[in-house]
Amino acid sequence: MILQLIRLVPDPKRVQIGALLDDTGPIVLTLEPPLVEAQYLAIPAGKYSCKRVFDRVTHGGSIIKTTFEVMVPGRTGILFHIGNSIVDTRGCILPGVEIGENLILKSRIGFNKFLARTQDISEFSLEVQNGRR
Repeated sequence: MILQLIRLVPDPKRVQIGALLDDTGPIVLTLEPPLVEAQYLAIPAGKYSCKRVFDRVTHGGSIIKTTFEVMVPGRTGILFHIGNSIVDTRGCILPGVEIGENLILKSRIGFNKFLARTQDISEFSLEVQNGRR
């Protein structure tokens, strides 16, 4: 399975809102930190392997029974998980179904939609594309 994360924000200094899609269309919206000039950065555009992991703890202390880790060279712990704003991520991808001002909303619903779409697989490829200026 191949999923695409298409970032919709052309300014690399801003919080990155994106859309996660598969070959049938959109799955969820996403939020990531900026690409530059932030303490924690979004992953660079490119292709990555994502592997199912179990019983992971986010940097904020939340326990995730199952999710996927994005295998980013030189980094660890880049997960898909619930969260609403930049303070909830240290480079992770936060799914949701609505956007606010630098926020992703209804993240639990978005995360469950993501898990439902990936329920029968243990690995997928993620293609990340930056927004166009």
